[in-house]
Amino acid sequence: RKTDIGWRSSANAVPPQMGFWGQALSASEKSALGIAADRCALRVNFMFPGESWVGTRGDLQQGDIVVGLEGADLPAMTIPQFHAHYRMRYNVGDTATVNVLRSGARRSLKVPCIDTAEI
Repeated sequence: RKTDIGWRSSANAVPPQMGFWGQALSASEKSALGIAADRCALRVNFMFPGESWVGTRGDLQQGDIVVGLEGADLPAMTIPQFHAHYRMRYNVGDTATVNVLRSGARRSLKVPCIDTAEI
């Protein structure tokens, strides 16, 4: 709890925000995709509704599997931990590169770092 703020609900108000939710893949699901068990693999299964959220996720699509940022794989983490990591790494106005698996192929997606409260 000292270094992982993902458990704090108040962290959700900290910008920038990325408007999706998802589920961490199991070790067997990761193995089937060629992802090490100790690496991040988060399946996007919900997109936040509303126009203010559309710009927060770039070309991210439901079903994508988030595996890293800026070309580097991330350690295994939960969705709250991913969002906390994202908020601590980027500032409003930055552009993040989110690495995903889509239909078995790796893609790098540019995502603007936005504060939805300012939209």
